[in-house]
Amino acid sequence: MNAKRQVFFLCGLICVLAGCAVVPETGRKQLNIFSPGQEMQLGLTSFEQMKKEVPVSSDAAANALLQKVGRRISAVEGRSGPGHSDWS
Repeated sequence: MNAKRQVFFLCGLICVLAGCAVVPETGRKQLNIFSPGQEMQLGLTSFEQMKKEVPVSSDAAANALLQKVGRRISAVEGRSGPGHSDWS
């Protein structure tokens, strides 16, 4: 029984360590469960679903603020392509 626990723990540890990476921008370590491509696809799918379910706000000031924040995040985030610059 003790050997089974050790093997299970060792396999789990290997899986966790294999998924660890360093974020270049911050130097911090993170656990990657999804690849960047999978993460992008999940985000785009969720965004499309949200756009169907949640009405667009008619508050011009709130929309302008959201656009401003989105552009600032996009400018420093460093990625480009689908889903990174189209905030509509």
